[in-house]
Amino acid sequence: MDYLLSLTNSQNVTTLDSLIAKRTAWDNSNILRLETSLLPRTNEIFKTARIGLSLKKGTASNQMHSFILLPYRYLTEPRRINKGKVHLILALKEKGSQIEEICKITGVRRKSVEKYIDKFEIGRQ
Repeated sequence: MDYLLSLTNSQNVTTLDSLIAKRTAWDNSNILRLETSLLPRTNEIFKTARIGLSLKKGTASNQMHSFILLPYRYLTEPRRINKGKVHLILALKEKGSQIEEICKITGVRRKSVEKYIDKFEIGRQ
C-alpha cells in the first residue's frame, strides 16, 4: 500500500480512494489501472495472509477467525517486505517448505523462523 500511495502522490488511503472514484481497474482514466505487460514476469508469486487482520474483535458468533490466515496477499519480492514477514514464514511452512528454504526466501535467521513456527504450533493446539 505504501508503494501505491507514493506512486500516486496520495497522503493516505482515503485520498487515493477519492482519486479512484469508483472507476474500474481497467478504466484508462483511473490513476491505478491494470494494463497488459509487454514482458511476462518470471518472479515466483508468494501467497500469504493479509496483514492488519486480528482476532481482537472476534467472537464465537462471527466469522473473523475463518479469514485470519487466508492467502489474500501476494508478494514477488519477499525479502523487501517489513510488515507481515511472520505471515509469510507461516504460509511457506504450511506449503511444505523446509526451514532452510524459508530462511533463504525471507532473509530471516533460522532461530527466528523456528521460534515463529513453534509459537504458531502452540497456538494451533
